[in-house]
Amino acid sequence: MTLESGGPTPRIRDLIERGAWVLAFDTSGPEGSLALGRRGRPEAEGTLRPRRHASDLLPELDRLLRALRLSVSDIEGVVAGAGPGSFTGVRIAAATAKGLWHGLGVPVWPVSSLRGAACDPGAPWSAGLRGVLFDARGDRTYAAVYGVSASGVSERLAPFAADLAEVLDRFREAGIAAQVELGGSAAWRHRDRLASAGFGCAPAPAGTPSAAGLLECLRLDPDTGPHENPAQWEPEYLRASSAARSRPGIDAFESGP
Repeated sequence: MTLESGGPTPRIRDLIERGAWVLAFDTSGPEGSLALGRRGRPEAEGTLRPRRHASDLLPELDRLLRALRLSVSDIEGVVAGAGPGSFTGVRIAAATAKGLWHGLGVPVWPVSSLRGAACDPGAPWSAGLRGVLFDARGDRTYAAVYGVSASGVSERLAPFAADLAEVLDRFREAGIAAQVELGGSAAWRHRDRLASAGFGCAPAPAGTPSAAGLLECLRLDPDTGPHENPAQWEPEYLRASSAARSRPGIDAFESGP
């Protein structure tokens, strides 16, 4: 099924029910990942070296295809981590997704990397309410909160950029501080500070962006439609809050190369 076939726009449910092959990849963090999966589950996975996402992505995809005895034409959908994270990394994801859409005519689902990190089925989360904190250097953080269960995933706090103190204030204001479990690179970096503030952290790699998590996101939300026009898709680069921007040295958040 392709978008160029003139048929109805597919939902991810259509691909899951048919057992179609879906490619997922996330290049927002220092170490990227990709997976080829069916029915929302990865069948083969690979990793991308830090600062080598652009050079590693397509060769690693070729390795996975050969391992599964598939060709690139067997891919019927693409799920790409949309960030936030490394400016270069999220642009690599967008450019690769657009290239596959143009070359294969397959639908593309951009998914927040924070959401994917919350949904990774192999991560050691112990709570259903999950706060994901990506490190953006210093006290700066990309954050979001999701409720994840066997019946689906819900966004409790939409992705935002702020320093750590403001992140914790927003959790308290939302009334979720006592229930939320934190994970991700910023959570591990500031583990002692978070513990003293009364927040619990899941062990690594909970909160790490992953291709398996992106597949799980769509499996849990199977009526999600793809991007209407991937050629016009651009990742959303989160900006610091107005409070954070008022402090010297903080304009926009940037993590990685």
